[in-house]
Amino acid sequence: MDAYSSSLPKSFDEHPLTWAGSPRESLLECLPPSSKAALKDVERRCKADWKVVREALEGHKRDTNNSSLNLDAPAFPMKKGDEVFFHYNAHSNSTLLSEYGFVIPRKPRPTEDDEPQEGGEVNIDDVMATAFDGEENVWRKEILETTGYWGDWTLHSSPPPAHPSYRVVAALRLLHASRNEANQWEKMIFGGRDIVNEANETSMRATVRSICQQIVDRASRKLAESSTGQWVSYDGDLDAITCYALECVRVLWLEEQEVATAVIESIDRDEEF
Repeated sequence: MDAYSSSLPKSFDEHPLTWAGSPRESLLECLPPSSKAALKDVERRCKADWKVVREALEGHKRDTNNSSLNLDAPAFPMKKGDEVFFHYNAHSNSTLLSEYGFVIPRKPRPTEDDEPQEGGEVNIDDVMATAFDGEENVWRKEILETTGYWGDWTLHSSPPPAHPSYRVVAALRLLHASRNEANQWEKMIFGGRDIVNEANETSMRATVRSICQQIVDRASRKLAESSTGQWVSYDGDLDAITCYALECVRVLWLEEQEVATAVIESIDRDEEF
């Protein structure tokens, strides 16, 4: 237990949950919408977990002599003295920042030889949802919710070619389908057909491109803002942790810009998704 405890961070200042009330507080508003949503979810779960822990510990004194930690790894035989590693698995940078407090710069155009996690992933729920605003889309939203295709819409640069997730493609195919074509759309999502029809497919791809351009434009503005005003230079009065936090925010926006640009390039090359 002592060996494990000694490996834990001594401070969590890098994690965005601790930015409030610090010089980094204003950076919370600079995060991409999907990262803000992810962080709020982590905060909710953290508070709920802490409530359970406090209730469990209330009235109980910890016996440090009997503290223990068991590590079970049946698939990987280990011997005394072997080093144990924690594997985060493949996650988007938005998830890595909200859950663990760090980001990893991604390759905007990974090759077939790269590992899947080396590519970028961008959640576009906020932009996609606005495409379904209006009374004329109420029935479409209901169908997407009923069939499980509402939300969790993402863009990916890996595996190549850069592409929208199938959830994006399916949702936008319904956006451009008439009520009379809804049955064809349902057959498509259940494997009965590849597309709704050619005209629908053309409209879907045009909308993906338009959404990606919105993402690129927004990310470009945010990156420019991060290089002006109080964030103009690391040579000022920013402390090391604030510089780190600012760089994390920039990496998130840069990833949005690069992944969306790569998807636009795929569409312009007429790549199949």
